Amino acid sequence: MEWQSKNLKNILKIMDNFEDILEESFSKDNLKDVLNEKGKGISNDKHPKKGQRENKQKPQTELDLHGYSGQEAKKEVQYFIESSFQRGLKVVRIITGRGVHSDIGKLVLPTVTQEKLNELKRKNLVVNFKWDNYHNTKGGSVIVYLQ
Repeated sequence: MEWQSKNLKNILKIMDNFEDILEESFSKDNLKDVLNEKGKGISNDKHPKKGQRENKQKPQTELDLHGYSGQEAKKEVQYFIESSFQRGLKVVRIITGRGVHSDIGKLVLPTVTQEKLNELKRKNLVVNFKWDNYHNTKGGSVIVYLQ
C-alpha cells in the first residue's frame, strides 16, 4: 500500500510539471512564434474570412431532401438549420438532387432550398452557402455555413 501512495504522489508531481510545461509551450506569444515560423500565421479576426472557413471545414451533418415536396422541403430545411445552429454546428450539407426527376421541368427542391437559405441568412442563422458541384449551378447539394 505504501508503494501505491508513493507512485500516486510521483504521478501527481509529473502531472503538475507536465501542466506547467504545456502552459509555457502553448502560451499565446510562443504559439504565434511557432506558427509564424511554419508560415501559417495567426489571424486576430474573430471570424475567418469567407474563403478560409469554406475551404477548411467539412460538413458535420447532412439533410437529404430526396422524395420531399417543395413545401415539405421548406419546413425540413428550416428545422434542420435551426436545430444545427442550436447544436453549435458550423458547416452542414443539404442534398437536394439535381432536379432531373421533376415533373414540371423546374428545379423545385434546389429553388425552394435556396429561397429558404436566403431567408435564414437575413435572420443571421446562415453566414453563407454554396452549391457543391462542378458546374457552379443550383442542384445536387449545398454546403451551408452557420453563425
